[in-house]
Amino acid sequence: MAILKAAGIFVAVLVVALGGFIAFTAATALPLLERHPPDIHIAPTPERLARGKKLSSMLCAECHADPTTHHLTGRYLSDVPKELGEAYSRNITQDKSNGIAEWSDGDLIYLLRTGIARDGRYTPPYMIKLPLASDEDVASIVAYLRSD
Repeated sequence: MAILKAAGIFVAVLVVALGGFIAFTAATALPLLERHPPDIHIAPTPERLARGKKLSSMLCAECHADPTTHHLTGRYLSDVPKELGEAYSRNITQDKSNGIAEWSDGDLIYLLRTGIARDGRYTPPYMIKLPLASDEDVASIVAYLRSD
């Protein structure tokens, strides 16, 4: 019986701690982080575009592809827990006002490697980060995203 009581107390403390963490993160803004994107331009070779299309379909399309158009224009992420609020993926097309057209290749590489966006915000935990991907794979993704 003492074990059940201890387990109940542990679960209650865990629930309160999780609730406190969620309340804290909802009430405080995350700091903007310093960025150091590389000064690089990715050449869009046919090989990179083909590899980038394959990698983007595996890594990006699940969250960023609109289910009706299949373009990477972003969508509502219905699988994000309601406790975390509503979440929408970003437009990663070459659209000048809503997409990534104004981002440099270095900005995109830095985002993919670190999860830090162009404005210094750290992207949510569900945004993929590729710190261990090969340079060529990351370059291929960027080349494909640039090809729109």
